[in-house]
Amino acid sequence: NPTINAATLNQSGIYSVTLSLNGCSSSATTSITVNSLPIITINSSLTICEGSSINLTSTGGGDYSWSGPNGFVSTSQNPIITSSTDDNQGVYTLTVTTNGCTSTATTSVTITPVPSISTNSNLTVCVGSPINLNGNGGGTYAWTGPNTFSSAAQNPVISSAS
Repeated sequence: NPTINAATLNQSGIYSVTLSLNGCSSSATTSITVNSLPIITINSSLTICEGSSINLTSTGGGDYSWSGPNGFVSTSQNPIITSSTDDNQGVYTLTVTTNGCTSTATTSVTITPVPSISTNSNLTVCVGSPINLNGNGGGTYAWTGPNTFSSAAQNPVISSAS
């Protein structure tokens, strides 16, 4: 029984065999079709904020089978996981099957916690007094307020309330 290792597309076709025994012979043929592996493209690694949706995307045709952390499974081409948590972080695997041939690709998802921020309690100040705003928590700040006020400082001071 001959074997062709690592079949290629150009090996599709009709194969014939002749068996001879005691001066007699018999022939048979078989048709072999070599199908291409599915070509799939999957989104690159994702980093998203906790609570955001995870949009897994792929291209190609066939039957889709996604698997991932926390028992995630889907047969959708482009599944969406809403309201992500840390449990959704990890490696997602996509298996695509077309004409009995299978290809696999993976992507990883990192969930970043949403920063915790607090400000000073509501303030009451007199006209002409400074307004001291206080933000607690690490990261980059972007304050906005009345009269086009904006500041990137963690604790901005408006020198004279008007």
